[in-house]
This record gives sequence, structure tokens and C-alpha cells, in this order.
Amino acid sequence: GSDFLDIGCNLGYATEAARREGFNATGIEIDNDAVTTASISFPQNDYVCTTAEAFAKTGRRFDLLYCSEVIEHVPDMHGFAAAMAKLAKPGGHVFITTPDAGHFLRPKHFISWNEVKPPEHVCWYSKSTLQRLLEQHGFRIKKFWFTLKPGLKALAVKAS
Repeated sequence: GSDFLDIGCNLGYATEAARREGFNATGIEIDNDAVTTASISFPQNDYVCTTAEAFAKTGRRFDLLYCSEVIEHVPDMHGFAAAMAKLAKPGGHVFITTPDAGHFLRPKHFISWNEVKPPEHVCWYSKSTLQRLLEQHGFRIKKFWFTLKPGLKALAVKAS
């Protein structure tokens, strides 16, 4: 019965997985064709073609936000993090993944890293920069997962 929001839901697979686990599941996505496909494939969920910043203005709040491989595409990181803070209920969690610019396997010559692909990826994060960003917007990191792939996986909680 908890409320789940997939930010950047694409075709809705994670949104549907959350529904199957008992969540009231919603997905937002900026690609209208993806939203249409998700709505047809998984009609039990709510899908909206919008940005996190615009969706935050609706007043809806969620227990769990899922944001996988999205934040690196967003030019206004503070506006995006503020939107996540508005979307999360007090005590709510955000699970976020993004390429890890501080990972020990990232090439020493940053520009040669395959995740450096502007204008698609416009921001890069390390554990410390992601933690600082989220803390500035009322979240506290609960856990970072170790990964062999140069990627960050973090769980944060919004202050109550």
C-alpha cells in the first residue's frame, strides 16, 4: 500500500515490478512515446509524461522514489534534487543510480570514459558529490552499494 514513483520510467518495467510487490505505482517520463507504451503494457499503473520538477508541483508525495540512470542527464541538478525532496514523503526513501565518476575503475583520463557523452550526460557524480547534493535537499544517505562497474547505487532517506 505504499506509494512508489519511478522518475524516468521509460517503458514502465520498474514501475510494474513495484506494483507487483504491492506498491501503488506511478511512473513519470519525458518521452511521450515511452509513456504511451508503458500505459498500454501495464495499464494498472499511473504514467505521466512530465519532468520531476513539474510533477513535484502537483502536491503528490511518495514513500519510495526510484531514479535509475537519470540524474546525469539533468542540467539543473539542484532543481531536480529539490523536486525529489518535494516528491518524497517525510521519512520517504530514494534509490538512485548513476555513473560513478570517482570509481577506481574509471579511466584516469576522464574524457576517455565511455560515460562522458555530452550532451546526453551533462553531470557526473562521485559518492561525495551525490551525498552533498542530496544532503543539501534534506536527504541523508543510508547506504552506498559497492559495485565493480563504475556506477553508484545509493539509498537515501528524507528527514522526517
